[in-house]
Amino acid sequence: MPALARWMAAFGLLLIACDILDWLMTSPVLLGERTLVPGWAGGAIMIASGLLTMAGRTSLRRTGLVIGTFLPLGLAAIYTWHAARLWREVWARSAPILPAVAFSTLAVLGVVVTGLVFRLRPREGIASRGYAVTVPARRRMDPSQHTRQELSKPRRSEAG
Repeated sequence: MPALARWMAAFGLLLIACDILDWLMTSPVLLGERTLVPGWAGGAIMIASGLLTMAGRTSLRRTGLVIGTFLPLGLAAIYTWHAARLWREVWARSAPILPAVAFSTLAVLGVVVTGLVFRLRPREGIASRGYAVTVPARRRMDPSQHTRQELSKPRRSEAG
């Protein structure tokens, strides 16, 4: 499994695991319904997009790459929204700090995964695969060294 697909699947599994832990725990974290859609659905889609990046068809790979690039960013925005609301409640001294820290951590992880996906994405093109691409340069001839007839005659490499 390539590194890109592993990071995408790991983030999806982390989201699902966080939601399961929150559901099973009776501690004061209790993120509740706020993580249901981003946790389960976002995690499942991230795992699927990680698997799509390993597909043989170019269209499937690109679809997985686009989803894997923008979905963590969207999830980070959702988690940032919830974290900001929870931090306001913490500053008002009416809420525990643990949910705000949990949402902030998930938001930061979403941004980090977006950066990793962007950095590890496969580059398209021959130069990105490590091949040297030579571009033939036209040599300028010094007219004082050649006769007029030699200058007007095309070279063998330039003749169509």
